[in-house]
Amino acid sequence: MVDRARAVIGSQLHTAINVAEIAAILGVSRTTLFYAFRAETGVSPVQYLRNCRIGRARELLSTHRTLRLADIARACGFSSAKYFMRTFKLFTGRTPSDWRKAHWRGK
Repeated sequence: MVDRARAVIGSQLHTAINVAEIAAILGVSRTTLFYAFRAETGVSPVQYLRNCRIGRARELLSTHRTLRLADIARACGFSSAKYFMRTFKLFTGRTPSDWRKAHWRGK
């Protein structure tokens, strides 16, 4: 079940999918998904989803200099640019703009 959940998250990362929707796709309850996910990965489905979104945002920030933060937020499934910036700073300790400046890999 957890592998299927990871596959759903990976294929839907660009959308605003949430844990309830993932559980519904898998045909299980949120609680069942939570306990299975926690047992196998050590993190909750919500934490895993956020980690994936932040990872994708880091990738986009370091490879697409002209992509606006609002576009990156949407591409990573965040509901707003403001929420994206707040969550990104919480996870990385830097704003997305500061992170981009420090990690830019373009030519």
